[in-house]
Amino acid sequence: MKEKKPKGGRAAVRSSMVRGCEAVPIEVEAAIARGVPSTTIVGMADASIVEARERVKCAVRSAGFAWPRERVVVNLAPSSLRKCESGFDLAIAVAVLAATGQVDARWASSRSFVGELTLDGRVLPVRGMYCHAASAFDMGYGFVCSADAGETAHAPGDLWPAGIRNLAELRDPASIGPVDADAPYRPVGPDMADIPGNEAAKRAAQIAAAGGHGLLMVGPSGSFAPLIAARIPSVMPRMGDAESAACACAWSAAGEDPSAPAAGCRPFRAPHHSVTAAGLVGGGSPVVPGEASLAHGGVLFLGDVPEFGVSTLQQLRAPVESGYVRIARADAAVAMPARFLLAASAQPCPCGCFGDPHKPCTCSEYAVSAYQARACGPLADKFDIRVDLPGGCAEPFSQAPPSFSYQDEVETAWERRAWREARDGAPKSAWDVIGSCRLADADALWFEKASAVAALSGSQIVSVLRVARTIADMGGRDAVGSDDIAEAMTIRMR
Repeated sequence: MKEKKPKGGRAAVRSSMVRGCEAVPIEVEAAIARGVPSTTIVGMADASIVEARERVKCAVRSAGFAWPRERVVVNLAPSSLRKCESGFDLAIAVAVLAATGQVDARWASSRSFVGELTLDGRVLPVRGMYCHAASAFDMGYGFVCSADAGETAHAPGDLWPAGIRNLAELRDPASIGPVDADAPYRPVGPDMADIPGNEAAKRAAQIAAAGGHGLLMVGPSGSFAPLIAARIPSVMPRMGDAESAACACAWSAAGEDPSAPAAGCRPFRAPHHSVTAAGLVGGGSPVVPGEASLAHGGVLFLGDVPEFGVSTLQQLRAPVESGYVRIARADAAVAMPARFLLAASAQPCPCGCFGDPHKPCTCSEYAVSAYQARACGPLADKFDIRVDLPGGCAEPFSQAPPSFSYQDEVETAWERRAWREARDGAPKSAWDVIGSCRLADADALWFEKASAVAALSGSQIVSVLRVARTIADMGGRDAVGSDDIAEAMTIRMR
């Protein structure tokens, strides 16, 4: 049977491209004109998109459609933004089919299409499908993708993504059903009850979770520092909708399953000390989120922090202060969320026995001081709480309380801080921190004498007051007292 020649025309559909932790809307236009049969893709497309010409053409023919025997021009707008990835395959195919009248152009123009095509017409998911679906729903468009992109079903919005397995299903758009949604995520995380003893460290972790303070745990190899850090998310309230969506977008953009953060579970990330700066804060071309953004809303744990490179740790200073990562490129700057609780562990010395009453330390005095200086390094002022851990558990058979027993005080602190910041605004300077404590004259005089005896610097004084403010919030007290300051000094000055 002779192939019917499509009529020329013009059509435009929507698509998107992941950039950082979000999907940028892209308009895909297709025009059929007289001339030598050829296919041209313009609009600052990289090699992976230019190669889509032959891939899309073969997929269209395998699905039973006809490819125009004329000049085909595909434009990706805006042309000032460099395009990459293979997720434009489906949009290019639909735009060409709509321009030739083989697909309803009105139906196609109200939807966003993202997916990679195989030579036989199958539609495959690409990286960041959750981000693509969220972007389409924000713009009010329907979203069509691979039926195997189950993560798109968790995207926020009133619409439900439509899924196709083969390009041939576009012959009858009304028959296209929803994507095959992933099974609901059931959080089964670690619990504080798994760790016997170590009550002082658990109390420090609870205070860190209540106030978002940096936590440094110092103990020999084999201590419970990694286990305690992994259980900090279990004592924190679940994420809200906005925070959950931002974290899920970061996970999806990095190529990981976003079902856990989409369900409100706070993440825990523990990168190895060999991680690069790009792996820690993000980077690459295109820009991909790093561990800092994947830990948004949760905990970023640096095990054996002295082993991390100094230049790598320096990259964390700005995200800890601002709550986001900003990466500048020649064409644009990318901002990614990165508001997390920073936790770290270190040994007291290279051999790990310094201060141990049972094992003598074999390190020289210089080696101990140099190692402890590296333990904080460029993040020294980011650890408001520092606690020592024993090598073994002093109460190996004691019944430890579960995580939910710690949550009440943490939630109380979060609520009181939100109420106070709504009334007075978030503290931006040292004077704001001091004013938020509402110290009585007797307590202020006591703290002045105690800080002089301890030889606290100005930044250390502010750090102690921040922790004391959190302890008072956990107890439901509007004013910070001397007991709160004393506990704060105990866990601030190890």
